[in-house]
Amino acid sequence: MRWLLSVTRPVLKPLYFSVLMRATEQIAAAALFAFAGAAVVQTVRGRWSLVYALAVLTVLAAVKAAAAYLEQFSGHYVAFKSLELLRTTAFAALWPKAPYVTGKMRTGVMLTALTRDIDRIEVFYAHTIAPVITGVAVTGVLAAAGICLAGIEITAIPVLLLFFAVFILPPAGFGRALRATGRSLQARRELAQWLTDSVFGAEEVVGYGREKVRFAGLRKLDLRVKDTACAAVAVRAARRGIGGVLPPAAMTAVIAVGVGGHRDPALIAALAAVCMRIFEGPRGIEDALGGVDSAFAAARRLYLICHEPQVIRDGPQTFLPAGAAAVQWRDVSYAYPGAPDRPVLDRVNIQIEPGENALFVGHSGSGKSTLMQLLLRYDDPRAGEVLLAGRPVGEYELDTLRRAVAFVPQRPELLNSTIAGNMRLGAPGAGEEEMWEALEVAQLAGEIREMPLGLNTPTGVEGSALSGGQVQRLCLARALLTKPRVIVLDEFSANLNVELERKIRENLRHWSRGVTLLEITHRVENPAHYDRVFRIEGGRCARIGNGMPDIGEAGIR
Repeated sequence: MRWLLSVTRPVLKPLYFSVLMRATEQIAAAALFAFAGAAVVQTVRGRWSLVYALAVLTVLAAVKAAAAYLEQFSGHYVAFKSLELLRTTAFAALWPKAPYVTGKMRTGVMLTALTRDIDRIEVFYAHTIAPVITGVAVTGVLAAAGICLAGIEITAIPVLLLFFAVFILPPAGFGRALRATGRSLQARRELAQWLTDSVFGAEEVVGYGREKVRFAGLRKLDLRVKDTACAAVAVRAARRGIGGVLPPAAMTAVIAVGVGGHRDPALIAALAAVCMRIFEGPRGIEDALGGVDSAFAAARRLYLICHEPQVIRDGPQTFLPAGAAAVQWRDVSYAYPGAPDRPVLDRVNIQIEPGENALFVGHSGSGKSTLMQLLLRYDDPRAGEVLLAGRPVGEYELDTLRRAVAFVPQRPELLNSTIAGNMRLGAPGAGEEEMWEALEVAQLAGEIREMPLGLNTPTGVEGSALSGGQVQRLCLARALLTKPRVIVLDEFSANLNVELERKIRENLRHWSRGVTLLEITHRVENPAHYDRVFRIEGGRCARIGNGMPDIGEAGIR
């Protein structure tokens, strides 16, 4: 809680103002109801003129409306400002730790934490604190005012019901609801992860005929979400049902006691009308507490994510190579943090000289991409070391290392921007001439020139305005634009036809002079085009060489 308050400190003053305006609105509303009830009786009895009654009601309504507007305005400012602060803090905490921390956590869990969890915390600030404070304070003030003005006899039962509504009903079942909500949120995270894995792994799911298994798992998680959510909602529903009985019970008590005690009809009408409104404060507490359990659970998760230890740290050296760099994996072994007993790489030894064109081939899951991730220091090996230009990559600053080693992933990512905007992500100062040169190498310049907006053509959400092949080639051009010393291509030609792939490879051979080129694939058209070919299988490596017509089992030691 202390951490959360420190993050959201800038919204505290607007929050105080929102609380004040909400209190003003509730007091004005109670006065409006009380005066309206009394005005009906007094006007009928001829003691108040209709003009007087309408004038007072108009003033009270205007005060209530102004306070309500200011409360809504300041409350929305608190909501949006807290969203900004929480998201900025979360991304600032994760940025230096990425991609290790994002790779360690499941995609769905991270996505839920950075979207839904932050939304739940925002609701706590915008729709919980003010209702709780005013629900207690204003209700107490109004109850005290009623006792002073009307006496304890006629107000005793309503005051007792108010005490019950404020201090007994809202906390009832809170612990049970909190535990149930925690289980529900955990089930929702697992469901989000299951869906994310199914969508991003759709090709593998279909390829291995696992559709029914994935749908069965989805159904099971769906039922679990429903069951856990129902347990939390049941407590809130019970509180809401009991709370709904309290206003008519208070009104009935006021009328019965007032009539039996021969009290002034105008007073009875005023108190009965107030009973219709005064329980809005306690109901606001009950509504607010309904979201406190999820907000606290979300805050705990966000705190843990933001305070994940930074495992991968900068080295002391700046990496600024003048030309192509040698790459070496020396006795490298690696296992993912969640499965330390299942090694992905086992004593891998690979040496690639500066400027060479090397190919890594193997089945999905064989460890090819993991080798490249270790080169980029997404994580460090459990044993052995990865060297770049003759020095361990752990000695280099992360920014300079990743600026010199460009990575074109199998699943490229584009922002919802323009072609030029996406290309400049890695090279913000690049001019149009440089961009066109990179696009020429990627065999995309001609297609973009035919587009009406050229480099200013929108790419759409996740590149939806472009074809799959255009997205891959745009990401390749973006990598080339950074002028790297080492470039890693991970299945970059998956959506390209054979002729287009051939042209791009020919362009790359001319462009890559002075650059070490590493390519990952599961199929090879012509091994003779590479200086070195390595087969990765089961976490082990065998150099096959080059110029060989087949890269099957032959040559594996």
